[in-house]
Amino acid sequence: MEMKNINKTMKKAGTIFTALFLTAGTTAFAQDYVEVNNELGVEEVGEFDDWDANTDEVWDETEFNTWFDDYGFYDDWDANADGFYEEDEVSDGFFNEWDEDGDGYLTDEEYDDGNSGWVDEYGDNFDEWDVNNDDILDTEEYAAGLGETEIFNDWDADGDGLYSDDELESGLFDTWDTNDDNLIDDEEFNEFGYDYGL
Repeated sequence: MEMKNINKTMKKAGTIFTALFLTAGTTAFAQDYVEVNNELGVEEVGEFDDWDANTDEVWDETEFNTWFDDYGFYDDWDANADGFYEEDEVSDGFFNEWDEDGDGYLTDEEYDDGNSGWVDEYGDNFDEWDVNNDDILDTEEYAAGLGETEIFNDWDADGDGLYSDDELESGLFDTWDTNDDNLIDDEEFNEFGYDYGL
């Protein structure tokens, strides 16, 4: 009788252990699945769809601009609250977006991530901009380097030396539109959305 009870107890323990093992395995799988899908931008694609007003699976410039306005990407860039962005405000804004760890410096890797959409037009200038050769860019080096590119001339449509939301959005739209079809698809969104911390 005692042996029978021991066998029943062992079977129950085995069943409980198996259930715990399967549950833990399923949870681990679910976590991996979410992480993998986050890396692929699945959640971002869902957000992408929310602003695809005509549901054609791409954004035209109007949809892109609406998304940027709703997202409030530039809200904290206008330091003097005059409704426009000066070159230093644009430079500081992009620097802060590219500074992934928020330490006030850009490593070569952070620069490469942020610059990935600009490299064809404005070059890979990290070494040139790093004037003190300390292998990081501070805000002054970044601002000086950015000022040597044509980005400010290219994006300042009316030539007044100030940048409106429309001008910044137009500049970013052109940058994100890597295949120059005047549309942003989910691949382009995912590529650049992560670079800009979105």
